[in-house]
Amino acid sequence: MPPQSPPLPNDLQCSAAQSHFAWLALPVLFSLILLTIAIAYGFQYRVEDAHITRYFTVATLIAGAFLAAFTVLAMRSAGRPALPRAQPHPQALATGLTLLSLICSVYFYSGPAALPTIVLLAGLTGVSLALAAIRHLDWALWFLAASGTALFVYLGLATPINVDAANMLPVIAASCDSIAVGENPFGRIYPGISSVMMYYLPLHVLPYCPFEWSGVDLRWLNIILFVALMFVIGHRFDFRNRPEIIGLTFLPLLFSPMSFQMSYYGHVWSYWLIATLLAIALADRRYAAATVILGFMLLTRQTTLFVAGMVGAAFVARLGWAPTLRYAAIAGGMFVAGMLLTQVYSGFPAQNFYLGIKVASQAIQTVATTPFDQISLSGRVLELSAGTRPYMMYIQAGLAGALCLPLLRSGGLHQWQTVVLVGIGYIVTMSLSVFLHRYFYGSGLLIVASGLAVALQGQAEVTGQKRS
Repeated sequence: MPPQSPPLPNDLQCSAAQSHFAWLALPVLFSLILLTIAIAYGFQYRVEDAHITRYFTVATLIAGAFLAAFTVLAMRSAGRPALPRAQPHPQALATGLTLLSLICSVYFYSGPAALPTIVLLAGLTGVSLALAAIRHLDWALWFLAASGTALFVYLGLATPINVDAANMLPVIAASCDSIAVGENPFGRIYPGISSVMMYYLPLHVLPYCPFEWSGVDLRWLNIILFVALMFVIGHRFDFRNRPEIIGLTFLPLLFSPMSFQMSYYGHVWSYWLIATLLAIALADRRYAAATVILGFMLLTRQTTLFVAGMVGAAFVARLGWAPTLRYAAIAGGMFVAGMLLTQVYSGFPAQNFYLGIKVASQAIQTVATTPFDQISLSGRVLELSAGTRPYMMYIQAGLAGALCLPLLRSGGLHQWQTVVLVGIGYIVTMSLSVFLHRYFYGSGLLIVASGLAVALQGQAEVTGQKRS
C-alpha cells in the first residue's frame, strides 16, 4: 500500500477545471532555474577563457529572471494549481525534464564526440520514448530514475579525486586522519590541500571518518546519502504511484551536472539531505521534528544561520512568539551542546569555526577578482561597486534579516508557499556570496522542490477525490 498522506487542509480544495498552465507553471519555471544553473556549471569548461565572464554574466541574468518570475507565481498561486484533466501531461513533462537533465550530464561527463556518449544518449532517449509511446509514462520515469542513480554511482566511484579541482573531500580525509592520531583537526592548514584553515563544522566531517579509518572510499558515503535522499522523497511523495511529482521537482536537480559533480568532489550530501528533511517537516507542520532537524543542520554548515532566521520568522507567523522561543531554545541548545563537546575534545574554540569563513573569504578576495568558476550576483554586479566585496558577508546578513520580515507576516500563506519562500530567500542570500559554488544553491533548491512537491501532491489527491 502507498504511504498515507496527512489529511488535506481546506485551503487546498480547488477546482480541477483550472488551466494546464496553472498546475505546471511553478515546477516548470523551477526546473528552468535549476537547469540554467546546472548547465552553466556543467559546461563552464567548454567555454573559451576569453568568453567565460560573458557566459556567466548571461547565465546569472537568465537564472535571476527565472527566479523573479518564479517568486511572483509562487506568491500569486495561493496554493491552487490544479491537476489537468489530461492525465498524461504531467508525466510527459516530468519525463522530458528528467531526460533533458540526464542528457546534459551524459554529454558533459562523457565528452561531446565519443561513440560511447552517442550510444548512451541514444539508449536513454530511445528507451524513454519507447516507454512513452506505449503510454507507460510512469515506467519511463522509473527507468530514468534508475539510470540517473546508476550514473551517479558510476561517476562517484570511477572519477579520481583531484585536489586541484576541489579540495573538500581531501580536507575531510586529512581531518579524519588527524582525529585518528589524537590531533586537533579544526583550524589547521593542510599543506598541499588547503591554503586556509579548515573551518568545517563537526557534522560535515565526522560522518566521513569511519570510512576514512576503514580505508573505504569517502564517496561511498555520498552514494549512501544520495540513495537515502531518493528513498525519503520517493516514500514521502509516493513515487510508485505519482512519479511525476518527483519528476517535476527533484529529479531534474539531482540528475544535473551540478549535482553529479558533487558525487565525487563534494561533501554536501549530508547537508542537502538534512535541508530536505527540514523542508518536508515544515511543510507537514511537524514543528518539533523540524526543530530537531534544524539543530543538526546548524552543526553541519554555517550558512544554516540564514535558514534558521527565516524558519524562525515563519514559526512566529504560524505559532506566535512563545512557542517559537521554546523551539529556538531546543535548536540552539543542540548547537551549543554539540559545539561545546567539539571544543572539549579538540580544544578549538567554537567561534573560530566562523572566524575561518572570514579568513577564507579575505584570502579569496585577493585572488578571485572575476567569477570564472562561479555564478553569483556579487561577482558580476556588486563587484562593480568599489569597496563592496570586503563587506559582502555583512550585506548578506542584512539581506537575510530583511527577508525575514515578509516571513513574519506569512501566517496567511499556505504552508507549502512558506517553505518555497524560505528556499527562495536562502538562494537569494547565497547569490551574494563572494565565494559561491554550485552546492550553495543545491540546498535552497531542494527546499523549494520540497514545497512544490507537497503542493502538487495535494492537488493530485484533491483531483482524485473529485473524480471518485
